[in-house]
Amino acid sequence: MGKMRKLRITIETDRLLVIHKRNIARAWCESCGDHTDFATLADVCALTRYDADLIHQQISTERLHSVRTPDGQLLICLRSALTLNSNPV
Repeated sequence: MGKMRKLRITIETDRLLVIHKRNIARAWCESCGDHTDFATLADVCALTRYDADLIHQQISTERLHSVRTPDGQLLICLRSALTLNSNPV
């Protein structure tokens, strides 16, 4: 029999997440000290691939910045979410 040859296949993938503008609110982030975009909990879970419990934990430790709307909806600073995503928990 002849020599066995090895074949190495490398697959690189990127992920694209589209968050519709209607789901984004621009507001002042006290922690960032700047106006920034805020998204819903569901969108941040999709962005970071973390579940809601972990997102809430990161809010309580101030790794994620958040605000509540007058009607009580939780919005999360996308700037802090992107930082969290680049420095995993």
